[in-house]
Amino acid sequence: MLPYFQSGPAEATAGPTTFQLQRIRAAISLNSVVCCVFLFASTAFAQADRYAGKGMLDVNFSASAIIPHASASDATGLFSGAVGYFVSRGSLLEAAVTAAFNNGSQDVFLGGGYRYFFGAENSKLRPFVGAGIGGNIAHVSGLGSNSNFEAQGRAGLRYYVSQHVAVEFGYEFQYEHFSGASFSQSTQSVIVVGFAHTF
Repeated sequence: MLPYFQSGPAEATAGPTTFQLQRIRAAISLNSVVCCVFLFASTAFAQADRYAGKGMLDVNFSASAIIPHASASDATGLFSGAVGYFVSRGSLLEAAVTAAFNNGSQDVFLGGGYRYFFGAENSKLRPFVGAGIGGNIAHVSGLGSNSNFEAQGRAGLRYYVSQHVAVEFGYEFQYEHFSGASFSQSTQSVIVVGFAHTF
């Protein structure tokens, strides 16, 4: 083993002194504390920037404009609310209620849906695509009520204005089955503007 040399007069010793060992131990302890603090702070900041992810609940409300493909002049408005659960980083399962009110008619849709959000959990801007199925109960004054199968495909953008609050802009293509109706009479485009809260 090579001898240990101290600064000052040249003299060899068998190893570091007790004082030097104490300084080495203190430096190692200080480095360990700094590393622990850094890792804790990094984890805290990463968690603070987590806008949505597995295990989080999602509540959203939206207002929409419906444009029938057979007659665009018969456009109407509707309101909807949904409760969802993130089963993974980007996969959201949700149950929704949508209500449309027009002169002399009411239409309520009950259904379930799935949306996939692209991007990381700490990304403020998250595009999404999804689909939903369910049924509606429509009532028209003087004609009574009926129910029909309905399906929809959707795409849009969600932007988080804060850690738990987001705004959404989207497009939905809806199909509602009517006996004897053509495809254009059974489909409509929906422009959606919404608000979401995750927790």
